[in-house]
Amino acid sequence: MMKRDLKLNQRLRRMSQKWNTTSILIQTLRRLASQQIERKRHLKNRRLRRHSSPRVETCFGLHPLGQKRPLALAGGSVGMELDYPYVQFQMANALLHLESLGMIHCDVKPENIMVVDPQPWPLKVKLIDFGLTHHISEPPTFHGTLWYKAPEVLLGLAYTEAIDMWSLGVTMAQLAVGEPLYPGDHPYDVMKFIVETQGPPPDCLLRVGPNTNRYFNGRRIDGQDTWTLKTPELIKSQYGHEFQKSREVILKSLDDIMEKMDISKSRKEGSDFVDLVKRMMCLHMDERIRPADVLNHPFLVEYKPPDVADDLPVLAEENSDMAEDDIATSQEDAETAAILSEVPPGENLEE
Repeated sequence: MMKRDLKLNQRLRRMSQKWNTTSILIQTLRRLASQQIERKRHLKNRRLRRHSSPRVETCFGLHPLGQKRPLALAGGSVGMELDYPYVQFQMANALLHLESLGMIHCDVKPENIMVVDPQPWPLKVKLIDFGLTHHISEPPTFHGTLWYKAPEVLLGLAYTEAIDMWSLGVTMAQLAVGEPLYPGDHPYDVMKFIVETQGPPPDCLLRVGPNTNRYFNGRRIDGQDTWTLKTPELIKSQYGHEFQKSREVILKSLDDIMEKMDISKSRKEGSDFVDLVKRMMCLHMDERIRPADVLNHPFLVEYKPPDVADDLPVLAEENSDMAEDDIATSQEDAETAAILSEVPPGENLEE
């Protein structure tokens, strides 16, 4: 095979991988947009752009964000003092909308919560990045961010929209204490942090989890299954992974959030906040609070700014107009197209 053909094959494989990811995102955005005729307020202003050549992949033209920034970056200056109940309120609204469509975001985290404008009060944020979003009826393809993965995902169990609520709970707790809650570099690290703070997942999940044996040793005592977390030494001998103590803030329980929060509010407000986080981070997915119930929780009912409407844009707003003559091409795509034009019809470049 000629060197140029090898180079072309590499480019075609990369284009195929990008196309698979992009096509999923396009389908997700279209599905969300099609459901929003009556509530036109949700997806970030994006314009889908297509190449004029049918051989070249579809591309996104993303509008510049200006002064918008992720909540992860704004957290140092935003935190609880700047309308934290309002941030929680908006994100619960976002998850409620996704749930109504049967969609799972799969990657809720501070970096995917965008501060629209840090100046006006109350603080406005939007949920972004729908690259991993899919319908609950579709096969699981979860590859989200490890720090925010729910226990059922770590255990390899089937999951529902409840994983987004877990991720949001971890995110809100992180913003409150100022440091990531479970910043592991390996799934075992994250599971160990969870167990140290919240205890092990329920036995009913450990009993059926395909990945349970990666983290726990199981024994049957007096007819009862018992599970103990594997030691870091055993994990290293079995998998070669060395556990890292990477947590800056170590919580013995989620109740410790109260002592770590930099908050000038009343103790009752802090207590209500911790209660909500605990409900969002229930270890059993079926016991986790639902978005509609979050909106009715005392933390939001009592402390949400009184002049805030209950119907707000919480996902970024979509402009789905297709511009046929609005073409975005890369130099690599142009070169690939040029090479493709020289390939004789019917020739198999993989040979």
